Amino acid sequence: MWFLELPEDVRLARLLARHVAFGRAPADAQGWVEAVDGPNATTVHATRARADLIVQLKA
Repeated sequence: MWFLELPEDVRLARLLARHVAFGRAPADAQGWVEAVDGPNATTVHATRARADLIVQLKA
C-alpha cells in the first residue's frame, strides 16, 4: 500500500479548487471540504503506519 503525503495547505487548496471546478460555489466547496473531506482525510491518515511506501510531495 502506498501513502501519498503532501502539505495540508496544498491538500486543502487542491480539494477546494477541484470542487469549484466541478461546479460547487466556493462557500459550498469550503463547507464540503471541512465536513466531508476533512473526516475522510483523518481516517486515511490513520493508515499511514501500515503503508509499504510513503510518497511525500512538497507542493
